[in-house]
Amino acid sequence: PNAFTPNGDGINEGFRAIGMQIEQLRMRIFNRWGHLIYELNSPEEVWTGITRNGTPVPEGVYVYRLEARLAGGSSLNRSGTVTLVR
Repeated sequence: PNAFTPNGDGINEGFRAIGMQIEQLRMRIFNRWGHLIYELNSPEEVWTGITRNGTPVPEGVYVYRLEARLAGGSSLNRSGTVTLVR
């Protein structure tokens, strides 16, 4: 999905990389001005719409950049957008 709603209802609360073959992950989340606001460093981590210091970010569109190493040694690089709806 490219949108999530961290509103406490237990449904679609966060954004993360999903894949059975991911062994290592680095996913960075940027705001519209290109400032890094959060970084995930494992496939189990979830971004719940906060900054690195724990402050909630405003509703809007954010850019992600994902770098992953998959089982078997291949790598995966992706980028895109995710919409946060409060």
